[in-house]
Amino acid sequence: MPSSSFEKFDVVENRLGLDLDYLNQVLSRAQGGDSLTLSIDEKKAFLSVTFKGNAQRSFQVPLIDISTSEVPNPRIEFDSELVISASFLQNAFKDAALISSHLVLGCSEDKFFVKANSSKGNLHEELVENKDSLPEFRVKRECRSMFPLDYLQDMLKAASGDTKVNLFLKSNAPVKVSYKIGDANISYFLAPRIETA
Repeated sequence: MPSSSFEKFDVVENRLGLDLDYLNQVLSRAQGGDSLTLSIDEKKAFLSVTFKGNAQRSFQVPLIDISTSEVPNPRIEFDSELVISASFLQNAFKDAALISSHLVLGCSEDKFFVKANSSKGNLHEELVENKDSLPEFRVKRECRSMFPLDYLQDMLKAASGDTKVNLFLKSNAPVKVSYKIGDANISYFLAPRIETA
């Protein structure tokens, strides 16, 4: 997130580990009109989260040890790259949840598709390339991979329906999901579940 997103930004570069699920719960306690102050107490190993509004509330969020070496982003030559609305993906994921805990994402020459099947039935949704629904759509070769649905849903929790999502796919390889929230860039990689015949 760029420094221009903050009212005041006084930082010495630092790396820290946090439980993002817990931090998100703490941040959800903000009330309209609150200002937010984040500060680090390295000696006590806490991130201090302070809301100032009609009252002042401070939370101490414990830091996680990340002294092990940083894991680099995977280097993948993707088969397909597309830009799609978050609302289409979010709705497709809700549809797939009626059928299975996993789904298949894939691309053919002119369309993007989502599939799910189980003993409950089958789902097939597709979006054909056009300037409105798929403003950017590049396919080097057809591809498909299966992913756990709950992780994909979590990746899009922060995206509003009109957010444009960049999706990068390759058969039996991690999917890359990226989008912007204000000035911040969000990127996720998710390993596939290898399909067996």
